[in-house]
Amino acid sequence: MIISYLKRWTRVVFALTGIIWGGQLYRQYGNNLISTITNLKPLNDFASLETYQNELGRKNFTRKDQPKYTINLNIPECDKYPFHLIGEVTFSETSNLSSWTEIAENNSKIFEGGRYFPSYCKPKYRVAIIIPFRNRESQLKVLLSHMHPIWQRQAIDYTVYTITQAGDGLFNRAKLMNTGVAEAKKDGDFDCYVFHDVDILAENDKCLYSCHEENPRHVAAYLDAFDYQILTYGLACTPLAFHSSPSQCFGGVTMLSKSQFEKVNGFSNIYWGWGGEDDDMYLRIRNKGYSSANPYGDECSFRMIKHDHESSNAFNPSRHSLLFHAPSRMDLEGYSSLRYNLLSIKREALYTNITVSLGQPSLKMMKFMEKEFDNGIMCQHRMPWNL
Repeated sequence: MIISYLKRWTRVVFALTGIIWGGQLYRQYGNNLISTITNLKPLNDFASLETYQNELGRKNFTRKDQPKYTINLNIPECDKYPFHLIGEVTFSETSNLSSWTEIAENNSKIFEGGRYFPSYCKPKYRVAIIIPFRNRESQLKVLLSHMHPIWQRQAIDYTVYTITQAGDGLFNRAKLMNTGVAEAKKDGDFDCYVFHDVDILAENDKCLYSCHEENPRHVAAYLDAFDYQILTYGLACTPLAFHSSPSQCFGGVTMLSKSQFEKVNGFSNIYWGWGGEDDDMYLRIRNKGYSSANPYGDECSFRMIKHDHESSNAFNPSRHSLLFHAPSRMDLEGYSSLRYNLLSIKREALYTNITVSLGQPSLKMMKFMEKEFDNGIMCQHRMPWNL
């Protein structure tokens, strides 16, 4: 009896000890994985924040308060489909020749920093429009000249943020969008985050810039550059767990609510250069049980501003392999592991510009990106964990 009792308790003690040690090893592994995947040097192109501010000639900067929206009980709630929407809108690239002063004069109701809210009704949504950005001022002029009137007619409370990557290292679009969410949160509580390429223009103002209650939205599915055809990808580079249906394109203009963004852990931070980050986000969305919604159909059609491909945004040859292995890191790597250095905040007349340093890829990531990938195995290529 006593021997049996002691044996039973001995097994219990060993089991508890194993659980405790296993938990510690798992936490240590997770922390090491995150720290190596998101490996950053202090700043990409500047020795310190003070050095960067001296370069700009402004040693001190502060985040100015945005204009406060005060609810007027005597005005009605804004309609979901405002009466002054006009449908198809005209487009002109000559606005890039206009001065910022001229464009601001044509949008005189916008507050400094690119915020607008209607005075005649209580808006249903507060929206942060986040534009990953670097060296594309002429396109930004066209975008804001074209889109600000559309957003105003939609009667939403919105703020436009350009998230500028400092220096001339490899561009990281997804990490800039994560940074945009982190910085926008400091201005207030947004219901909806819109991730907007600087070269995409809406052709119809009935394509509403507000988040879908149940699913993330991809509204730029119909794009003139692709003959207004919805793009899908084959299964070759799709992780095996997602082979039930082809992956859809999820880029250009996408919208996620606050809860949706947090649930999918934002975008991945490790896609340096062009390609892969949108597909990774689509897999994150599916992994959490969402689908991609576009309730307005082909009313959400877009036009792409023609431009040359930048050398700093070169094609990432490792994107297929990174995508194939994406499910194993979704919960550990993304918005929750975001690291960046804030360099400056400037409230312009039509937008808030936030300049950041994102660091640069780790040496292991750079070596991995330099590999020559055979077309037959480019997706399944073995990828080291500690990139």
